[in-house]
Amino acid sequence: MKKLFFVVLLLIQTIMTYSQVEVTGTVKSSDDGLPLPGVNVVLKGTTTGTITDMDGKFNISVPEDGVIVFRFMGYEIKELQVDANTTNIDVVLQVSKEMLDEVVVTGYATIKKANLTGSVAAVDFEDLESIPSSNAISMLQGRVSGVDISNFSTQPGNDDPRILIRGMGTFNSGANPLVIVDGVESSLGQIPAGDIESISVLKDAASASIYGVRAANGVILVTTKSGKPGKTIINFNSNIGFQQNLMETKLLGSVDFANVRNAWQIAEGATEGWYTDGQIDSMRNGSDLDRFANTNWI
Repeated sequence: MKKLFFVVLLLIQTIMTYSQVEVTGTVKSSDDGLPLPGVNVVLKGTTTGTITDMDGKFNISVPEDGVIVFRFMGYEIKELQVDANTTNIDVVLQVSKEMLDEVVVTGYATIKKANLTGSVAAVDFEDLESIPSSNAISMLQGRVSGVDISNFSTQPGNDDPRILIRGMGTFNSGANPLVIVDGVESSLGQIPAGDIESISVLKDAASASIYGVRAANGVILVTTKSGKPGKTIINFNSNIGFQQNLMETKLLGSVDFANVRNAWQIAEGATEGWYTDGQIDSMRNGSDLDRFANTNWI
């Protein structure tokens, strides 16, 4: 009887120890009330955790008496106690006091962020220089709330990501923000990341009072590094990488491609195909490799 009682107590203790509660919620910024993507959501004292998605939402399973810790660059760390009734929580992270003392560029002056009335986000590149990146724009991903950066091409020299500040502001004039580099309109893709000292992002309508209608999609102000008195300092950074297909793509030969192209054109209502029978014969016997070659460029 004593053994049975001991086993029951052990089972109850095990159930209580491993009783988990699933917590969902949204993390927002106290600066502008927008969701914060990439926030670290971790169970205190462990490595168990997750990060918020592009909408600031998270989902994590923790013990009923656990403590959830929220961390994000530029914001104060926040801890929340969880109980059995906690299923959904909305978290607001406060901007770090150190960030409020930061000096930002607003287009016509440099003032402390704590004294600003408009919505301005500043990024100091001193902490980002060691991060490998193909361009300066990619280094801003997940570091400025309300700024969405999407890259649709990995072609060397053509990897210019799209930037949206608080969504699309205009319909007929494009969605790209105005980029000002040291007081001159330019492009972030033309500036090496190592030459940038800081970036300020003007996100609200107040920027239009400075730059006019060109600022309808926001303004990105870039301050580059300048010379300083003292000894000469040389910095060298080098990165190398490669890309490889995980799966080999099976491509059509020139003859099969020509037949498919002709069939498609005839299906569209044409009286004859794009390629003639003579051209297809040249592809098949390889007599005209200058015009109809079977080169596998991949």
